[in-house]
Amino acid sequence: MLGNILFQILMFIIIWDIYLRIGGQNTNLKNRILYLLFDVALCIWGQLIGRYIGIVPPLVAIVTLTFSYQLNKSVTSVERFFLGFYPVVLVDLARRFLATFFFPPILGITVDTLNTNIWWSMVPLSFVMLTVRIVDFILRLDFTDILKVAAQQEKKNRLVLSVFAREVSFVEEADDKVRSNQIFLDGFVCKPTVYRKTPLGREIADMLIAVNRPYGKSDYIPCICWGRNARFASGFEVGSRVQIWGRIQSREYMKRLEGELTERRTAYEVSISKLELAETE
Repeated sequence: MLGNILFQILMFIIIWDIYLRIGGQNTNLKNRILYLLFDVALCIWGQLIGRYIGIVPPLVAIVTLTFSYQLNKSVTSVERFFLGFYPVVLVDLARRFLATFFFPPILGITVDTLNTNIWWSMVPLSFVMLTVRIVDFILRLDFTDILKVAAQQEKKNRLVLSVFAREVSFVEEADDKVRSNQIFLDGFVCKPTVYRKTPLGREIADMLIAVNRPYGKSDYIPCICWGRNARFASGFEVGSRVQIWGRIQSREYMKRLEGELTERRTAYEVSISKLELAETE
């Protein structure tokens, strides 16, 4: 039991070092102690069922993934899974590589002993951190770029709302009587309107409006309307021409993921204050 606990503490130090380096973030002592206690609990459980070395590493990956979510709620799921699983998989593979090819001829013992005996297993594990740092130095791995690419791949299908400015001027004194955020759209409904009620009973309708521009191109603008405008918009058919007055806004909302998981996201859209159903030319 003592050997297993020492093995787990050593693995924790190595995994946490890799996790903090690739994630580029710090965490407090409370989280580190809590993570270590979880690992030790897995160690004791693995000892009780008699399959410590074989069963615990996959469970450690799950624990690391859980802590990755707690420490990185703002990152994408791809980044979170990478940060959660990569350190555990890397440590386990590096330990097995050293125990299979490097240490048997040096120590004069079998591969089976290095992989099954808990005390001998700590020998290759002790050199994992040094091995990983040498490989990182030789290959010059930049995990910041890797995580950025992963985030871009996950977000590439998300709708982005931006404003094309033809002219910009500086205003010395703002006039409170002039609306600083207003927009007019003349376009067509390109998706069925989604009408719903919030838990508080507020009526909402989500629309996607296609606004044509020259040379056969169109801009697709997400819009949201409330109350009687929402009821009115719920009857629009795809292809209907509409005219919209409103403002550009951003709002945070909780996106429900698998199971009970939720993620805080930001929506950029046009909030409709007035809309009319126009005649198609």
